[in-house]
Amino acid sequence: MFVQRWADIATTDTALLLSGGVDSMTALFAALECGHKPRCYTFYLSGYKSADLAAARKVTDYFGLELIEVGIPSTLDDLIRDTFAIIDEVDWEYYLGVRKVTIQTMHPLLYTTKAIEESKIVAGLGGGKLSLDSRKASIEIYHGGEEAADDLRCDRYAVDDDSLQYQRTYQRAGIEYLDFYAFTDAYRWVREIPVIAFNQRKAKWGLVKPFLDYWKKRPMYRAPAPYQIASGLRRFHDRLLKTRWNPKGWVQVQKVYQQIAKERGVRFGAKYYFPVQIGPYRHEVHVASPRIRVFYDASTLAEF
Repeated sequence: MFVQRWADIATTDTALLLSGGVDSMTALFAALECGHKPRCYTFYLSGYKSADLAAARKVTDYFGLELIEVGIPSTLDDLIRDTFAIIDEVDWEYYLGVRKVTIQTMHPLLYTTKAIEESKIVAGLGGGKLSLDSRKASIEIYHGGEEAADDLRCDRYAVDDDSLQYQRTYQRAGIEYLDFYAFTDAYRWVREIPVIAFNQRKAKWGLVKPFLDYWKKRPMYRAPAPYQIASGLRRFHDRLLKTRWNPKGWVQVQKVYQQIAKERGVRFGAKYYFPVQIGPYRHEVHVASPRIRVFYDASTLAEF
């Protein structure tokens, strides 16, 4: 299934965003099974130790692949300038408010969009939706059991706001962004696997198992971590807490982002829809109008 996915979306002018985590490695192994050796791109924050960079170097060296390492400057002035640029870049009309994860995961795109030479870029960022190896999923399982976690996974079948934002940002740079996991067969397949079973031997075991022979060639597995954490981006952004945009001494950088967004006149929610379940159908209702979009099943959501 994943090999066919790569064959369906990739051309000779397709590159891969590679963090060295399970999601992007699965995409890479699918490419190798197709006989493709894509150029890989990864990023690093100057002066910060990056587990992603180390993992990407290890795997590309082993398989003889070209790796482009995109550096992000890390002075406070760079951070302030880049935060402004990110807030200006994001299409906040699709959001109800500033999201910390959106700003931090968008940061590398300021630089990768300038570095990528290919017309298409494949990313594995959607793998987390399939595995639900997240803290939120663990809480759901603890309080509501496996069924609650499965419901959470079903709710995430639609391409989320951030994936759509990455797509728009790359498109503006003339690059087609492809979420490797956003296809109907993947959602149907994972729906048959309980969340706990999907992660039982290792986190994201369901994605490791199809390419076990590749993983056995050399120990390359590492425990999953959000790339803003593994790269040091989250810690870097916390430096904004000591700037003039934190007049009240907040301890969460989210408040600083909100302050900057307010100064820059950001408006939210003009195109935001929230989900409503009515009988067997899932509706999405616009926050500012009576317009309704109806989705009949997970495959329709996946194709949206």
